[in-house]
Amino acid sequence: MSQSFWNGTGLLVTACFLAFFIGFAGGRRRGKREGFAEGLAYAPLEMRRLTWERGACVVCGTRADSSDDSGGEEFPSAGISSVDTP
Repeated sequence: MSQSFWNGTGLLVTACFLAFFIGFAGGRRRGKREGFAEGLAYAPLEMRRLTWERGACVVCGTRADSSDDSGGEEFPSAGISSVDTP
């Protein structure tokens, strides 16, 4: 290749490519980090939703016992005997 190519167009194309590549690599790393953090925040909520819909734990498969229809739950540590439902 001739010397004039690297002085003009070739140098500009190479600089643009390197700038694009550095920006792409940095953005990809940042996006993966942010996506992982969002997944950590979202996963417990999604697991609770699936457990509620299916009536069984999505991790171990344990079914909820619904033998008593008291209409509320007991919370002995909080001093609340039942929850009123409208």
